[in-house]
Amino acid sequence: MTPIALIVEDDPCVRSFVKDVLENQHFDIIEAETEMDGWRFFLEREKDIRFIFTDVNLKEGNGWHLFKKIRDRSNSPYIVISSAFPCENKKEFPLGHSSQFLLKPFPLDALIDAAQMAVYPSPHLSPLGE
Repeated sequence: MTPIALIVEDDPCVRSFVKDVLENQHFDIIEAETEMDGWRFFLEREKDIRFIFTDVNLKEGNGWHLFKKIRDRSNSPYIVISSAFPCENKKEFPLGHSSQFLLKPFPLDALIDAAQMAVYPSPHLSPLGE
């Protein structure tokens, strides 16, 4: 089964770049521009989504809030949170083994490595990502 990635990004250029990279990593893609749409798509396909990329500063919503809502339900999708500004919310929204923060502009390899973690998780992680 082809893994599914959810991209929540309001900048069409960044969204297109991330989509191209993930498609080259053999993901099927679901795209959203707002926190609300990202949450809705997540709920619709929760069992199928293996990877989530979300921007922090969305025109409508916030990627950290989306991250928290998803993590309150599930530890399973690997989540990348990205922003052009350094991460200031690590204490409020702690990242675990199945998530990471990428500062824009991020290297292509960093996104590819994160996508691979969604498909081939580290063997030292438990099934719950703890």
